[in-house]
Amino acid sequence: MAKQVIQLGTPPTGVGGDTPPSANVKINSNFDELYAADLINYKRTNIIGTVSQSGGVPTGAIIETGTNANGTYTKFAGGAMICTRQVQVTVAIQTVSTSGVYYSGGNAAVAMPATFTSLMFADVGITSSSETTGWVDGRGVDSLSAWAGNILFDVYSRAAQAYTLQYFAIGRWHQ
Repeated sequence: MAKQVIQLGTPPTGVGGDTPPSANVKINSNFDELYAADLINYKRTNIIGTVSQSGGVPTGAIIETGTNANGTYTKFAGGAMICTRQVQVTVAIQTVSTSGVYYSGGNAAVAMPATFTSLMFADVGITSSSETTGWVDGRGVDSLSAWAGNILFDVYSRAAQAYTLQYFAIGRWHQ
């Protein structure tokens, strides 16, 4: 409905304007429209919640975030999603390659906290409690629901120690 304007009439008497009852009907109609729109508009109470869509049109909150045993995900109403996860592994980096670089045995694939419909970028980083940390490589192909397995590398042979693998992925939860 379009805004209903109260006609004030010709000054100073208001001849030709709305009568008080018709003016009040327009006022009530304008307020009814505002209150009805307030139920569907985004505001502080519904920005964060369950993100949903129907036919590509957002129908839920703007941002959804959740944590489960597989990490943390953040979904956005426009369809983008970010997933993160940290995994602790204890491995030795002691097998030497022909190029002189040391590597570990393979680490298994790691489940993501939510499933993508398309994956744009996925990566994994590494930290350890030692002063020198190697790098992660030898990764397979990531799926829409798991980061691929990987191998740890270093320029030095390392006895078994704890490493933190930090997984990150960005893609879409709906097209």
